[in-house]
Amino acid sequence: MAKEAEIHQGGAAVLQGDNIAIHQGAAIAIRGGQVMLENGSAVAVITADLSLAGSRTGLSVADRVNMENSSSVILLAREINGPVETVLDTRGALLAGLVSGIGVGLVLTVLRMLTRRR
Repeated sequence: MAKEAEIHQGGAAVLQGDNIAIHQGAAIAIRGGQVMLENGSAVAVITADLSLAGSRTGLSVADRVNMENSSSVILLAREINGPVETVLDTRGALLAGLVSGIGVGLVLTVLRMLTRRR
């Protein structure tokens, strides 16, 4: 775990630290106290403070998020500043989880019924 990490036009698989900044780069997973993405992307981010400027994330979990010209597929946060563009918000994520759980349950039930008859 690094105290501070900064990436310029590069990438990383997993980053963990107190202060993380990515400028025109990408990461798969980021966990830190403060995370800033500027014209970058990340698959998953878990942090207390997240700043996004011209960036995209798949999953963002944070206490506070500042967004500027950015988007996130799933965004879970207590406080959000700036225009938000998400595919799933907190309510949508819960609903999607519920529906997918019911769907998987039904498929498993049908498979169990088919395997018993043999």
